Amino acid sequence: MNELPQEPAPGMGKSRIDQSRRQRRQKLLIPKGKSERVLYLNEIAKRLVPGFEFFAFSLVAGLVLALGILLDSPAMLVLGALLAPFMAPVIGLGFSTVIGSINFFLRSTGALLVGAALVFGSGALAGWISKLFLDLPLTQAQRFTTFTIPDFLLLTIGAVLAIYLTIRVPKQRSLVASVPLAYEIYIPIAVAGFGLAAGNQDLFPQALKIALVNIAWVIL
Repeated sequence: MNELPQEPAPGMGKSRIDQSRRQRRQKLLIPKGKSERVLYLNEIAKRLVPGFEFFAFSLVAGLVLALGILLDSPAMLVLGALLAPFMAPVIGLGFSTVIGSINFFLRSTGALLVGAALVFGSGALAGWISKLFLDLPLTQAQRFTTFTIPDFLLLTIGAVLAIYLTIRVPKQRSLVASVPLAYEIYIPIAVAGFGLAAGNQDLFPQALKIALVNIAWVIL
């Protein structure tokens, strides 16, 4: 004899719906508000959360940039920028500032600091190695200690592309938008680390100031 299907107890279906809603809110990176707007903003925010590959490629890029500084090779510096990850934390800082999310701002800041520390440490390692040699040419490194209009334009174009691709074409954002930002942010950080370890006052802290100004401009 077939048993009749049991109907859910009153309120059980509603409790499950409320539970799923609570779980979804906990996963949101953006403070709650209008549902459609919150979901849209969180979708963008998730694209700007760096994964393990961000830190791994930051280290690889930092080591290549350090070698480029030692060899005074512009080609190696460009290669380091090519190997750098998409600078999601920098874009995330500007995004979190616009929408007013302290939580996402702190997460982006932490990720950027870790990535920058890896690049800075790589540059410092090269600076320590440079003490074993005399009169190394540092023409390329010195380029990143002063503000120039071409560098400013390159950074601006990179920032605009990164923002546009993150919002409109997230699957095609990696290489096109990452190179200008990495070139103008990671290279000065590596140069600053090199200058600090090598005791070169012409490179540190001037290069670090350039990197900070460039980051501030991207956020703005």
